[in-house]
Amino acid sequence: MLGINETAKTLGLDTVCAKTNVVELSETPLPCILHWNQNHFVVLYKVKKGKKFYIADPGKGKTTYNLEEFRRHWISTHSN
Repeated sequence: MLGINETAKTLGLDTVCAKTNVVELSETPLPCILHWNQNHFVVLYKVKKGKKFYIADPGKGKTTYNLEEFRRHWISTHSN
């Protein structure tokens, strides 16, 4: 993530690299990049009422997940 953060800054984007949980993520400025399925990155571009998560995945395109599905795929901490 640090490499992505540094590259984005060199391109003139304002970035923040942070460790968060699913509750805080619902209040995070979007879009944001997430580590997904322990093997690639996706973009979270919308959260609806903390229950629906809208993801742009380079391998699957745009997909919507409910909270349970989202937690299964997203890797942040053991307590998300």
